[in-house]
Amino acid sequence: MFINREKHFVMCAVYKAATITWMHIFASLVGTPDAIMVANSMNRSKISRKIWKYVKLMQNLKAAKRRSYLNHYYVAMIVRDPLVRLVSGYRDKMVSMPDIRNRIKRMFRRTVSRRFDHTPSLSTTLQKIEKSQLCK
Repeated sequence: MFINREKHFVMCAVYKAATITWMHIFASLVGTPDAIMVANSMNRSKISRKIWKYVKLMQNLKAAKRRSYLNHYYVAMIVRDPLVRLVSGYRDKMVSMPDIRNRIKRMFRRTVSRRFDHTPSLSTTLQKIEKSQLCK
């Protein structure tokens, strides 16, 4: 959870739900020139490394202080629809990254083959059904 003491705001960050965007917002809320420069940076890794100078983390505080923030500050949590997140992950990993897509396909092929190769084929199953009905 990110804390902005000046604005009395606590944000529960759920990664893959606009977290980088919220880091930009938190950095711009600080208002110092250095923080604004970080906020205006579109580089994800840069803001992820530098945001911690301007935003406090709830996990570094004692329980009583955490309760105080949660009871007296505005608290927000941004989440995503699980189906939208699944589709987004599919597009990100399977559509836009062919090397990862091929690795995942190979992994699933092996898993499916191991799991289902021991099952009889459809023709064998149909033959067994026909024989059992003929015997009646």
